[in-house]
Amino acid sequence: MDQAAQLPKHSLERHLLVSRSPDIMMARMEGQGWLVEIDAEPRPRLWPYALEIDLRWDLRCTFADGDQYSWGTLVTSVNSLTTVKDMYITHTGTLHIGSAGTRRTAVVEFGEPGSRITTSARTRQARNVKLKGYFTEDGKKVDLPKMSGQWDQSFIAHMPNGSDWTVWTVNPPASDPSRFGYTSFCMTLNDLPDGLDKRLPKTDSRFRPDNRALEDGYNDKASTEKERLEARNIAIVAAAKARKQAVGDVFPPRWFARLPDSAEKGKDGKFGAVRYAYKGGYWQARKAGSFDQSADLFGESPITAA
Repeated sequence: MDQAAQLPKHSLERHLLVSRSPDIMMARMEGQGWLVEIDAEPRPRLWPYALEIDLRWDLRCTFADGDQYSWGTLVTSVNSLTTVKDMYITHTGTLHIGSAGTRRTAVVEFGEPGSRITTSARTRQARNVKLKGYFTEDGKKVDLPKMSGQWDQSFIAHMPNGSDWTVWTVNPPASDPSRFGYTSFCMTLNDLPDGLDKRLPKTDSRFRPDNRALEDGYNDKASTEKERLEARNIAIVAAAKARKQAVGDVFPPRWFARLPDSAEKGKDGKFGAVRYAYKGGYWQARKAGSFDQSADLFGESPITAA
């Protein structure tokens, strides 16, 4: 992700898994004048034709001028799993965006009522991309500005003076939507320029062969590689458990440290604060290409509990 033009500084630490059972993922993103920290504890649910993921995250964005914002999560679903060409993503729920030091909150509602139970898949997709929003102050709804739009197209603010302001517009899709279906920005997330592979850990998701094959349009190979990686992941987890039982190694995360007295998430996924802090050292290790201790998650090297 650090190759994206929108992120001018050494910008993005990818999501790093710091715990299993439950899965806890941390991310730290740093750009020119801003810092984003994410604490996520995702919960997937598999339905007959859809994969539903509640990320259960707490996201905090801090700007150089001291402004700080935080927000929670939505429920994301990958639908029509049985046919690749008909797959689509939906986000549903209500997003509350708070501003530290103020009494203002932005409330953004994703999807229309009943959009999950409409019989037509095409109708469900069209209704789920819609969003609308408003502001509250001291818990009371403010008449204007209001917001409306579609999260896959544009987001418009309707101002008190009667004017409309386009807050955000999606980048154009890739030139072959039938193969990729990605925006131009999404296409940069899996980009691997010449020479960069020598400076990345083997755990970097850009090395996933199933993702690469899918992006290149080789769907059969992508499916085969995905099955191999799923089996390999099960074997790696089993080996890790065996090692823990044998030598008591708890496999602490390399780049993050648990904060003392940090809260656990409740059943609603809320806890109110980031639980892990970035320890530093990633960018120095990357510059030196010193990731020798990284596990071979995506390759074919032998898996042992040693």
